[in-house]
Amino acid sequence: MKKTGVIIVLYNPDLEALSRTLDVLCPQADIICLVDNSTGSNIDALTPRDNVHYIPLGHNTGIAAAQNKGIAYLQQQGCHYVLFCDQDSICPPHLLDNLRASFEALETAHLPVAMVGPEPKSYHTDKTCYNKKGNYISHFDLKVDENTHHFSEMHSLISSYSLTTTDILQAVGGMEEDLFIDGVDNEWGWRARHQHNLKSYLDHSLSIIHFMGMPTNLPVKKSSSMRLYYQYRNFIILSQRDYTPAFWIRHCRWTFLLKLFFYPMFIHPRLQNAKSIINGIRDGLRLAKTINSQSGKR
Repeated sequence: MKKTGVIIVLYNPDLEALSRTLDVLCPQADIICLVDNSTGSNIDALTPRDNVHYIPLGHNTGIAAAQNKGIAYLQQQGCHYVLFCDQDSICPPHLLDNLRASFEALETAHLPVAMVGPEPKSYHTDKTCYNKKGNYISHFDLKVDENTHHFSEMHSLISSYSLTTTDILQAVGGMEEDLFIDGVDNEWGWRARHQHNLKSYLDHSLSIIHFMGMPTNLPVKKSSSMRLYYQYRNFIILSQRDYTPAFWIRHCRWTFLLKLFFYPMFIHPRLQNAKSIINGIRDGLRLAKTINSQSGKR
């Protein structure tokens, strides 16, 4: 059987929640690679497990760099499948086995697969996290282990519990470390589609519970000041690339105009939020040409 590895990027994790995730994933995976962006080590607080490998990075290198560390390790271990996980998404039993079956069914149907993932449901609303209609390209049904699953072809998937292979990662390349965090999974999916004609597929028959911003009484979700900085910075950088979908640019432009008003006025810490937005816009304009020229060489 082809080996399967899992990458979970940590940053000051809820150790009880992480332990529950490992309880579910360890029996389904050959190797689980924990890549820790926290300042301190978390390994002593976790129950030792034979198939868990821990890589402490000592500081926050960003999700892209941490994922690339995990990819390199799983490639060295001879893994075929790679599952990306968030530290706080809730994984149901048998999800990894089901995702492998979905991936193989797509390949058997001669579809050019880059990645397949489950439907992410918001922890706060139980609604899908894919609320941008433009992200859906087409819909179809496909037999998976004698059951009919409903799939959507997507421009990109969120990385949490999305499955790909080391061969595909070798062809498309790893995650773009210059982006640090926001837009990393989007950019990879767009690049796979634009440069390699490999598609991302959502299996609606599978689902996870995903944490995606705190709800507010305002028309915007709550993010940290650090995330605000990267959201604005990376929007400016990515909106200048020819493979970034127009729907995403339109959606983010409207959302970030709303945040430009609501965050400095109503969401604590207001002053820090304003500074993060200003710095993100400044650095996006300053760095876009350099980062995009480096991206063109990937």
